[in-house]
Amino acid sequence: MAKDKPARRPYTSWRGGPDRLAFFPIAGRGSADPVAGLLNRVRCRGAANTASGRTRILVAPDAMREDRGMALGRKLRRLWVDGCDVRIGYTVMGIDVGRMLRKPSRRGPVPLVHLVRDGNGDGQFDDYFHMKAMTIKGNMGGNRRSTVTLNGSANFSTSAARSDENIGISSRQGLTLRYEEHLTYWFNQFRGGSNRYVYGRQANADGRLVDGFLFGTAPVDGVDPYALVELD
Repeated sequence: MAKDKPARRPYTSWRGGPDRLAFFPIAGRGSADPVAGLLNRVRCRGAANTASGRTRILVAPDAMREDRGMALGRKLRRLWVDGCDVRIGYTVMGIDVGRMLRKPSRRGPVPLVHLVRDGNGDGQFDDYFHMKAMTIKGNMGGNRRSTVTLNGSANFSTSAARSDENIGISSRQGLTLRYEEHLTYWFNQFRGGSNRYVYGRQANADGRLVDGFLFGTAPVDGVDPYALVELD
């Protein structure tokens, strides 16, 4: 590392068959955001490999904040409004991003699940999802049976885009199905019993979520819920 020198184009990628690897930081010519590139190809209707005919997107970015998180969040919200089945599970979400995703639309707010658990009831998150993954199944660029899986070290934030991160993208059907099953399981787990304490404190009597556990609004009842959480 002591011999490293700044590179004019530090971003690079590799492709082999159905698999692609991308290495951050995202900077310089030819280094468009690979996550945005995937989402820009999505068409919400006409999927031939989902029961509803809608393209399905499951997102677990760990952190979703700063300008990049907002840009990707806005794209996901547009896809939700356009008819895609979108579900986002997060650990850290910026208050501006969270409020944007919760805004009313003709389909309601984007479905969100907070993937954290306060096991001892002290107001701090003890267990949380640190995976950075996304699956897409449906219509992408006219291919009505597309399957795509993304996983790596980069969350959805500007800080990650500037850091030494990596992601892998695969179009292998079997891999996408396994990731979908995994993400769906954990989304359901955190939405239910293991997350009842946190979800109960976030919800008003009418079921609307409040901002108490969005990153940037601490403390909650005098305690910083993110004190034990790695933010990136």
